[in-house]
Amino acid sequence: MPLSGERRREWEREYAKRKRLAKPEYYLWKSAKKRAKDKELDFDISVSDIIIPQLCPLLNIPLVVRTGHNRRFPDSPSLDRIDNRFGYIQGNILVISWRANFIKSDASLNELELLVANLRTISKLT
Repeated sequence: MPLSGERRREWEREYAKRKRLAKPEYYLWKSAKKRAKDKELDFDISVSDIIIPQLCPLLNIPLVVRTGHNRRFPDSPSLDRIDNRFGYIQGNILVISWRANFIKSDASLNELELLVANLRTISKLT
């Protein structure tokens, strides 16, 4: 007997949640493909190019795959373009935490190094 109304929608939500938890790489790929299209960036990666590590390679925090919260968490896996001058191409992607990706979103390496150096100087004063 087919499900109706609210029961059907609830079943579909739970199915989508299980699917996202089972294949998070696919959803990172799918979102990146859309961003690349919207921003007219090169895109030549496949789902198999996306590898979610246990720890964020930049912040050394565990990466946690979640779904159903309609928001990002600092420890959620995020697909990063290592050099933002280039698109989602092989050799230019890395899975890092959303927090790390947000921190480096529009900062250059020089800006980040200057920030760290100045923070070290200031913390020595206090």
